[in-house]
Amino acid sequence: AGVTYDGSWLDIHDKWIHFNGNRLHFTQPFAGDRFTLVYYTCSRYMDASLELSSVLRAAGFPFCKSSQKLAEASISKKEEKNLEHEK
Repeated sequence: AGVTYDGSWLDIHDKWIHFNGNRLHFTQPFAGDRFTLVYYTCSRYMDASLELSSVLRAAGFPFCKSSQKLAEASISKKEEKNLEHEK
């Protein structure tokens, strides 16, 4: 008690919101039903071997390393992780 954190309020009603769930976040009180989808990404997705990516594809996972957006997200995630370790 007695601790204050700066932050921002997001209107999430009927919207898709993408954010880093590893960072502090919270919800406000609400009435009714709420549904949340949480997706996790593996920091080492781009480091997977050809053998592993082939096995995943064969099992039905759409494993693809050629996405520019995925490559940028992977680099960003690694940089952020490195900054956290430096603290």
